[in-house]
Amino acid sequence: MKNSKIKFSPFFLSLRYSKGRSPFLRFMNALSILGISIGVGTLIVVLSVMTGVREELRNKILGINPHILIIKSGGLIDDWQKVTENLKKMNGVSDVFPLFVGNAIIRKEELTSSVVIQCIPSEFVKNSDGFRRLLKSGEPFEDNRAVVGAVLSKNLGLEVGDKITIISPYGESTMFGFVPNTTEAFISGIIEVGIFDWDSVFLFLDLKKCDELFETKNWVSSIAVMLKNPEEADAKSYEIQEKLKYPFFALPWTKTQKNLFAAMQLEKIGMTVILTLIILVASFNILSTLAILLRDKSKDIAVLKVFGFSLSEIRRAFLGVGMIIATKGIILGTALGLGISFLISKYKIIHLPEDVYFISTLPTKLKIQDIILSWIIALTTSFISSIIPVQRAIKKEPFEILRKEL
Repeated sequence: MKNSKIKFSPFFLSLRYSKGRSPFLRFMNALSILGISIGVGTLIVVLSVMTGVREELRNKILGINPHILIIKSGGLIDDWQKVTENLKKMNGVSDVFPLFVGNAIIRKEELTSSVVIQCIPSEFVKNSDGFRRLLKSGEPFEDNRAVVGAVLSKNLGLEVGDKITIISPYGESTMFGFVPNTTEAFISGIIEVGIFDWDSVFLFLDLKKCDELFETKNWVSSIAVMLKNPEEADAKSYEIQEKLKYPFFALPWTKTQKNLFAAMQLEKIGMTVILTLIILVASFNILSTLAILLRDKSKDIAVLKVFGFSLSEIRRAFLGVGMIIATKGIILGTALGLGISFLISKYKIIHLPEDVYFISTLPTKLKIQDIILSWIIALTTSFISSIIPVQRAIKKEPFEILRKEL
C-alpha cells in the first residue's frame, strides 16, 4: 500500500490527467492554455505600454518643469537671491533659479493669441539638457529672443527668426487711456513638450526681458529647484520646507502634476481590471475541462477513496491539473507578451500622429511587478475555476459511484 501510494501521489496523478487521453480532452486542454496565454500576454503588453507612456510623459515634464516649486504666501518673492544661494548648497540639488509666470498677448502681423509667459534666466536654459531635448527646432532663448510651443507656432504660422510683439496687461494710464507695456522679440526656437495645453500657450523669455512687460523689478513669482534625482522630490521638498519655514512652501512635482499622473494611474488600473475579466473568462475553459475530466474519472476517484486516499490528496491531484494547464498558459503568455513588447519598442511598429499625441511611436517599459501581477491574476482565476468542479466531484460517495459503474 505504501509503494502504491508513492506511485499514485497527487502530483503524479495531476501530470497524468493533465495530458488528456481522449482527443476532445486534449482539444479542451489546448483551448484552455491558449485562452490563458492570450490573456496573460495581452495584460503584459498593455501594462508595459501604459508604463512606457507614463515614463515618456514623466521624462518630458521633468525636462522642463521644476522638480520642486518654491512659492511664498502672498504671491511674490522679493528676496529670491538669498533663497536660491541657500538652496544651491543642499545635497542632491543640481540647480536653482527664479521663475516668473505671467499672462500676455502675442501678435504676428494680424494674428494674435493669448499666452502664458515663463520667464527663466537664459543662463539656466543654456546648460539644461532637458530643455534642449524638447527643442523641435532652433536654439534656446536669450536677450530679446523667445521660444514658443509647437502648437502655438503652428496656429500663428511662427518660424525661427520671425518677429513678434508681446503685449502685457501691465502698463500705465495716460490722458488717452490705458497704454499696455509692449516689447518685440524674435523667435529663436520652437519647443514641444508633448502636452497640448502647454504647447498651445507657452512662451519662454529671459527673466530680464520680463521686467519690460511685467515690471518685475526685483521680485519673482516662484523659485524652481532641479534635483539630480527627481524621484527624491518628496523627501527633498520636506527638507526644504523645514529649512525655509513659513511663509515659504515647497511643492514637489508629484503634487504640482498630481492630477495628470493620477488620471494615468486610474487608467492603468481600469485596463488591468478589464483584462483581468478577459483572463477570468479564459479560465472558465479550465472549469469545463475539469468538469469533463472529473466525470470521466469518477470511477478513479471512488477507487482512490476505497484505497485510503484522503479527500485533500484527491483534491490536490485534480486541482493540480488546473494549475498545470494555467502554468503552461502563463509561460506561453509571458513569452508572447515579452516578445510583442520588445518588438513594439525595438522596431517602433506602432506609429501615432504627432499632432494628436505627444509621442510619435508607442513606447513600452517592462517592469517585473507588472509581469508578476499578471501571473497572480492568472493563477488566482484558474484556481477559482478549478476548485468549483473538484469540490463537487470529491463529495460523492465511492460505493454509490462504483455501483453505477458496475
